[in-house]
Amino acid sequence: MRWQRLLFIGVVLAAAIIGANWRLKDIVHPKAESIRKSIRYDEVTGKINILVVGEDDTGDSHRADSIAIATLDIEGKKVKLLSLPRDTRIDIPGRGWNKLGHAYSYGGIDLLKRTLVNYLGLPIHYYVVVGYDSFPKLVDLLGGVEIEVETRMRYVDKAGGLYIDIPPGRHLMNGDMALKYVRFRHDAMGDLGRIQRQHKFIAALLKRMTDPQILPHLGELTKEMASIVKTDLSPSQALQLGLYFKDLSLDNINVSTLPGKPAFISGVSYWLGDISQISAFLSGEIPSEAKMPPVSQEGAGGATDLLTSTPEEDQALSKERVESIKGPIAVLNGDGSEGLSAKIARELHRLGIEVAYRGNARHFDYRYSNIIYPSKGAESQKEAQILAELLRIPKNLVRPSEAAAHVTIIVGHDHETLLSRLRNLKVAP
Repeated sequence: MRWQRLLFIGVVLAAAIIGANWRLKDIVHPKAESIRKSIRYDEVTGKINILVVGEDDTGDSHRADSIAIATLDIEGKKVKLLSLPRDTRIDIPGRGWNKLGHAYSYGGIDLLKRTLVNYLGLPIHYYVVVGYDSFPKLVDLLGGVEIEVETRMRYVDKAGGLYIDIPPGRHLMNGDMALKYVRFRHDAMGDLGRIQRQHKFIAALLKRMTDPQILPHLGELTKEMASIVKTDLSPSQALQLGLYFKDLSLDNINVSTLPGKPAFISGVSYWLGDISQISAFLSGEIPSEAKMPPVSQEGAGGATDLLTSTPEEDQALSKERVESIKGPIAVLNGDGSEGLSAKIARELHRLGIEVAYRGNARHFDYRYSNIIYPSKGAESQKEAQILAELLRIPKNLVRPSEAAAHVTIIVGHDHETLLSRLRNLKVAP
């Protein structure tokens, strides 16, 4: 769940707090019947589906940085949030098969809604759109949010203008620091770590919004929220939902990312969603993503194998595979962590695998480690596949490339898992 969805929850909660004040003026709280009369919903399921879009509007163009469906259960007073990766391969009406994020760039919220209605097979009743500058404004308006940071969080993306460097310890985070905290995903746990931090932030945000010191500023807070959120919910509808869900707790917020797997199709990286699991999640048949094992978060396998294999099994595997890798390989840093390619190269040398070259990849945004090999030559393909088995890199992340002079490992954000795997390998004498 990304920071934009946190803001959506904040809007609902702020409305709930205002409702608590209005209750003192004998304003009647809405019931399920009144919700059904004034707000569109799915008559079959009794749920309201809201498209939540985080818009990157910092440049000349507007694109969907994050996309999610919020499903509000009227009877159960529960919320499910399904995050849809921008790279999800999807059929965009009038545009053909492409990445989901492109639907918003091509035709804005209307085309994105049409695309997702076709893909998910469920109605979308309303939308909420927020921009990059919205989240910091909300946090600053609250006077900051206090968070305990366990380990240093550091990431630099010069091209994207993103600089994150948060030291460990307890911080009263202003809007800028809070945005960096909930966006950070460049550690060993990847998206799972980010989700856990965002849950932690929601709890801190809830605590702050119910602080008695905030009550005198509710008018200003509400006015600011109205100016930074774009939605087709009327003010009265938004307030009514907020009042109705006033008792919403973290236990009643269920979060998941679209189940699926990464894949390369015609040289383009996609996320292939599993529609059957989407239906199961929305109907409440599977647990939230935060409760799933790490392998489900990564979607690429490997972590579970690492945890369940024994040193003896690793040793037997390495002896068989290492002897099959004849040619030198290359190692490229696709994560951005300092000295990463050198660390991987040292472990490969220790195993007896020759490294011809190490350096940086073209960009530092590889979510998963990849293996590429020269387009011509069956032997290179065979060695790439053996190396993938050795490192437990999924087959769909092994591909030919015209740019590859050697079999090449591009190390991604899952580098800690990769390093652990290599360090557990031993070659028998």
